[in-house]
Amino acid sequence: DFHGGPLSLMIVDHFTILTAHHFGNAFDSMLRLRHKVFVERAGWVIPNLNHREADQFDHPLWTHYFTIRDDDQVVRACGRMVRTDHPYMLEALWPELAHGHELPKSARVAEGSRMCVDPDLPKGAHTYHHALCTLAGMEWAWAHGIEHFVFVTYPSKARALEQLGLKPTIYGPAIRIGEEEFLAGHYSTAPSSSQRIRDVFGIEGSVIDIHEYEEEVAA
Repeated sequence: DFHGGPLSLMIVDHFTILTAHHFGNAFDSMLRLRHKVFVERAGWVIPNLNHREADQFDHPLWTHYFTIRDDDQVVRACGRMVRTDHPYMLEALWPELAHGHELPKSARVAEGSRMCVDPDLPKGAHTYHHALCTLAGMEWAWAHGIEHFVFVTYPSKARALEQLGLKPTIYGPAIRIGEEEFLAGHYSTAPSSSQRIRDVFGIEGSVIDIHEYEEEVAA
């Protein structure tokens, strides 16, 4: 089960590796969900062990996570954020997806990655979890001086961002990496950009429970 129906507001948790202990087993549950989505279902060949997925961009000092847990404290949706003045995926692994666009190195731009929702959720709940997790990341970023998110994703997921009203800028055509095609782009985190998500799902007010722990050393 998840917290209520698609129109019932859930609160999204935000934490880093250094603050994850405040959220029970959320970090471990998130790694299990990422394994389920990206390794088991999508078939990506990426680092994983004991039904958990993590990589070099899961850094204790500057990686931020957003999760939605169900009533049993199981993570059913999650996302990851790294500011682009730290090492990030698009720049380090697939700069060709920028098609000549200058890649950001700025505290005002972050990369969103590993966004996923439990595929076993009903379709309506799946859509709502994705929208809410996206909105939470944008809300937190804007409150901390981050004006844009860059991303690498499937063409279909880029269309989903468009349908959410985010008006992403796509850098160029999709490129085949391994067995699938990916593209890159960016979108604004400004409240005006996320308003369509709020309008469609009837969401008002903050969707993220922001905790400022002293261990949180990077934005």
